[in-house]
Amino acid sequence: MMQCEICGRKGKLLKVRVEGVLLNVCEGCAKFGEVVKERKEREERVLEMNPELPKILRRKRGKKKQEELAKELNIPLSLLRKWELGDLVVDVNNAKKLERKLGIRVLVEREVPRVEVGRKTKGGLTLGDVVELKE
Repeated sequence: MMQCEICGRKGKLLKVRVEGVLLNVCEGCAKFGEVVKERKEREERVLEMNPELPKILRRKRGKKKQEELAKELNIPLSLLRKWELGDLVVDVNNAKKLERKLGIRVLVEREVPRVEVGRKTKGGLTLGDVVELKE
């Protein structure tokens, strides 16, 4: 069991910011500061278009004409052509439509590395700390 950093009492502790400093304190001493909620770190995932989609589309289309497939999918022919050439990225709604109709994987998940952003602290370096005054 851990001890309160203010009164020394043992028990359940909370993270509290007291005068800009994070402390582990008991529930009784938590009133002296602001309770800080702990954030759960989660990995962020982003959906992006499968880089092999143009090849997959041509292969799945088989001997069908582009016009036929465009009609089946209820999309403009020009859109299908651009997807097959890789000139245009498939939006989420059309990607799901392609996945259902053709049984292919259009969107793939990619992990985004988590970047920690530093907080500005009170009492940091100021212009007055750096400037040297002439007498």
